[in-house]
Amino acid sequence: MAYLSKTINKHQFLIRQFLKFAVVGSLGTLIDFGLLNLFVKVFRFDVYFSATLSFIAAVINNFLLNKYWTFKIAQAQDEGKGRRQFVQFSLVSVIGLAINLLIMYVLIQYASLWYNWAKVAATVVVLVWNFWANKLWTFKEKTSQG
Repeated sequence: MAYLSKTINKHQFLIRQFLKFAVVGSLGTLIDFGLLNLFVKVFRFDVYFSATLSFIAAVINNFLLNKYWTFKIAQAQDEGKGRRQFVQFSLVSVIGLAINLLIMYVLIQYASLWYNWAKVAATVVVLVWNFWANKLWTFKEKTSQG
C-alpha cells in the first residue's frame, strides 16, 4: 500500500510539474508569437530570422521561470550551477529551435500552412521535447544514496 501511495504521489508531482512547465511555456509562447509577429509585420524581418529572435527571448524567460518555479531550484541550492544549467537549458532550446524551424519549414513550404499555424504545431512538439530534456538533464534532481 505504501508503494502505491508513493507511486501516486510521484505521478501527481510529475503532473503538477508538467503543468507548471506548460504555464511557463505558455507565457514563453506569448512572448515568442508576439515578437515573431512584431518582427515580421512591423520590422519586416524574414520569418525564419524573426522566429529565431523571438525564440531566444522566450528561452531566457522560460529558463528563469522554470529554474525557480517549475523545478524549484533555490538560490541556496544553486551552488554556482546557474551558468551550467543555463548552457544546458540553452542547448536543449537550440535543439528545440531546430525542431521548431524544421517543422515550420515543412508545414509552410510543403503543406502551405500559414506561419502562425505552423508555429502552433511546432510548439506542441517542442513542448514535449523541452520538458523531458530539461527534467532529465538540465534540472535533474539529485538522488540521495542512503
